[in-house]
Amino acid sequence: MDHAVSIEQAIDGYENDLKAINLKIHENPELGYHEVKAHDNITSLLKELGYSVTTGAYGVPTAFSAEYGSGGRLVVYNAEYDALPEIGHACGHNLIATASIASFLGLASALQRQNIPGRVRLLGTPAEEGGGGKLKLIDAGAYQNVDACLMVHPSIRDPSHGPVGSAYSTTLANHKFKIHYTGKPSHAAMAPWDGVNALDAVVLAYNAISVLRQQIKPYERINGVIESGGTRPNIITASAGLVYYIRSATLKEADELKARAIKCFEGAAIATGCTVEFEEINTYADTRPNKTICRQYAAAMSHLQHPVTCDFTHIDNAPGSTDMGNVTYECPGFHGWYGISDTAFNHTPQFTQAAATKEAHDITMVTAKAMAIAGWNILADDEVAESVRKDFEEDKATRDKPRAVISTSVQDLHVIDFKNDNRWCQICGMEPHDLQAASMQGEILHEKKEEYSREMNETRGNCIDFGDFMLREPRRKKDESDTDEALPFAKYAMACLMTFDDNLGGEIQRIPYAISINRTWTSPRVGIMQLIANRMSMTVLSSSNWNFSERTISSQYQILAIEIPQRLRHGNQELSMDSICHTAVDSSVSTTSRRSVPMAKDTCKFRIFGIDPSFNARDDI
Repeated sequence: MDHAVSIEQAIDGYENDLKAINLKIHENPELGYHEVKAHDNITSLLKELGYSVTTGAYGVPTAFSAEYGSGGRLVVYNAEYDALPEIGHACGHNLIATASIASFLGLASALQRQNIPGRVRLLGTPAEEGGGGKLKLIDAGAYQNVDACLMVHPSIRDPSHGPVGSAYSTTLANHKFKIHYTGKPSHAAMAPWDGVNALDAVVLAYNAISVLRQQIKPYERINGVIESGGTRPNIITASAGLVYYIRSATLKEADELKARAIKCFEGAAIATGCTVEFEEINTYADTRPNKTICRQYAAAMSHLQHPVTCDFTHIDNAPGSTDMGNVTYECPGFHGWYGISDTAFNHTPQFTQAAATKEAHDITMVTAKAMAIAGWNILADDEVAESVRKDFEEDKATRDKPRAVISTSVQDLHVIDFKNDNRWCQICGMEPHDLQAASMQGEILHEKKEEYSREMNETRGNCIDFGDFMLREPRRKKDESDTDEALPFAKYAMACLMTFDDNLGGEIQRIPYAISINRTWTSPRVGIMQLIANRMSMTVLSSSNWNFSERTISSQYQILAIEIPQRLRHGNQELSMDSICHTAVDSSVSTTSRRSVPMAKDTCKFRIFGIDPSFNARDDI
């Protein structure tokens, strides 16, 4: 990696300048669109180093753009530098700016030395903290014809990300808007009947949203404040308002959740006789990291002896939102996370202090080198660049599909690849063969071989909370290779079921209904029933289209609420995981072999059910 060494040496050569700019930004915190000192300090440094700089770029006064190179592809690094009210750089934007400046300088130096086609741009992006600076830059064309856009973000260290951080992580989509109610003033004691109370509408709306939260997905968030509610108790409030943030894992899901929230606000207006108006603040899309860029960054971090996680099988939705998400909808993007503190969380005074330490600066320089190396590979390697573009185009096709645990149809699940029997342990966050240590927080994705993908995507109907696991149905009963391939899926499915019940304190056993589903496949049931016998008295499993009581094929398949007998709940202690899983797989084969009507698909379903409000509850069981 001669180019990597060249980049490392170049960035090391700017160490004093980079330390100085980092501390200048940190010591002079400025709010969004008012980052005059940060803008001037950065652009002055770039000019001193001989780069051509556009100040007030793209019509945004505190934005800037610096570019080096000609022809070829274009890599952009985003520099954020706005601060938070009262607590300064509690999100570490001084480090973000410093990392991107260093990456730009390192990659520009490598381009100059190697004399190859390619361009690198440093883009100053103000007002990330709620102001949507990148949205204005997008509208002005700053990200057109960009082959890759990269940045990193400091955070608290997360043990699941290893000692350094994570290359692949997402953020939530976020709709921000204001709600204003207009009523009619009147004296609250003398003639309250003449008034129309806008504060009542605000209170009703706030309570309606609180009720709505019971029926939203685990990864979704609705947060709001009452911005105004009147000033005089003896006057019926004629004007009142709220501000709300609506977040979900994808932009489409956030759109759907917002539509539900709007009905709450409109209902409050109808109930009180007020009028209601909505004012959009801005919308941050979910961050959709480009997998190839993530791999390039992770490989560079390993080369630099600071490995990061890069696990596409477990999407870690960071609870916040960023306008970098909107950029990833425009061009291939990367938004890596790295830890600078073991105890301080973002947006706290403690994080402000952590962002100024030598330790934070040093690890930031490592991430900057990795971003520069990744950028070089995108510019210099046609295969890498083609892979980046392919990932971006493929992602476009999945943007409208829910990404997290609870989906509404099988077609919405993502495809990943199980490599070996222990993979399910890693995804569940457990040690191999240690079911009790399972942690089901975050998202579960379900990866299958490529040949399963089409069947999954063609399926219609309701889906599930915690799993939809494909088991390949062996074409011959003794096809050991296919059975072995199915085994990891069976193990993972069973682990999910048990852990889900543990986390909810046994709630799964109190699901009282059955659900009808059209056009599904068969499900192994014997092994599952044995496994859960020791865990609960009732669970929900998917039936096949085989009717055991009448030995006939039914045209509509149902999910059955199955009562586990008391004698089974306290038995079967000697059953091993492997024997149970093999029993499940074998039962699916033997069940299918009894049918007089062949299956339309050569796969069988392994369904684990939680509580999804989209299911149609029935009272006949």
